Order: sequence, then structure tokens, then C-alpha cells
Amino acid sequence: MNLLFSQAFGVPPESLPLKKSSTIRHGNALRLDWNDVLPAKECSYILGNPPFIGHHLQSEEQKAEQHAIWPDISAAGVLDYVTSGLFDPCHDP
Repeated sequence: MNLLFSQAFGVPPESLPLKKSSTIRHGNALRLDWNDVLPAKECSYILGNPPFIGHHLQSEEQKAEQHAIWPDISAAGVLDYVTSGLFDPCHDP
């Protein structure tokens, strides 16, 4: 693909700033202290893909996680579990 790009436009495409090594953390992203992975001052966004689990299929632990993430939302624990991924780990509260 890069060769075709070069032939079509006369210049090679710029490479993404990918690193040859990565850091993979195994664990519950909702309970992880993200500052241990990436300090908030170095972060714009972290994107994730939590599972879609309606409130009637959530475990008590998942409902407790929602209450911890959304302490001021009365619907926490009733919201779909995927909403738990909407919290902002890049900015200190």
C-alpha cells in the first residue's frame, strides 16, 4: 500500500508515530489508576470498549463499579454497563 501511495503521489506516506513496543495492562480498566499507566498531564483521551450489559444482566460487582464511577447519578447501577467507560481518566476530578 505504501508503494502504491508513493507511486501515485511521488512521496512516501508519513508513518504513524507507532512504537516498536507497547505496554499492556491486564485488569479491570474501571478500577485501574490510570495515572500509573499514563499521567493525566500527558493525556488527551483514553478510548475503551466496555461490554454492553443491561442492568438486569449486571453482577453486583459491576453495579458497585457504576456507583463508584457515577456517585452523583441516581441511575447508577441501572444504566447500561457501557456507560461506565464514559468517565474521564485523563483529568483529575
